[in-house]
Amino acid sequence: MTHRHADHVGWNTVWDGDRWAPTFPNARHHPPKTDYEFFKGEVEAGRPADGGSFLDSVAPIVEAGVASFITNQTEVADCLRVAPATGHMPGQLNYWIESGGERAILSADIMHHVMQIRMPDWNTGFCILPDEARRTRHAFLAEAARTGALVMPCHFAPPHTGFVRRQGEGYTFEPAPSGYGQRP
Repeated sequence: MTHRHADHVGWNTVWDGDRWAPTFPNARHHPPKTDYEFFKGEVEAGRPADGGSFLDSVAPIVEAGVASFITNQTEVADCLRVAPATGHMPGQLNYWIESGGERAILSADIMHHVMQIRMPDWNTGFCILPDEARRTRHAFLAEAARTGALVMPCHFAPPHTGFVRRQGEGYTFEPAPSGYGQRP
């Protein structure tokens, strides 16, 4: 999990007659501990901003004992490099993948629209820590452009994935070619 918003955790659980149960009870779930603690505190204080999905999609996996919180880990599942991406959420994470000399980034909600690549100071109304979101976005764009990694955002319209490229003092988005990364 990159962060605990409803559109990123709704698959975690299924209704099991009288309660929410893990969709994949034999899988390990890796939620960011900071996000979990933030939303748990919000629910306990009676400020359940998006608390429904915490109660039906996150708390049940913790209660079922299938959650392993990400705190200071640098890697998950022996293949995903964990990178903090604070701003949109207090504990949002990115995951970097490297194989065969190529890199890709599961970039979570650092950006919701391709225009945020050209205008990295633009936040969405969902960024809980707006100044931190801007700093994170700027650092992310610089690293994505420097490494040439395939960027896999969660909310971009088709073609969904692509590359961040330097353009003057800023950045632009180059969509990945059709079939990019497919092996024969």
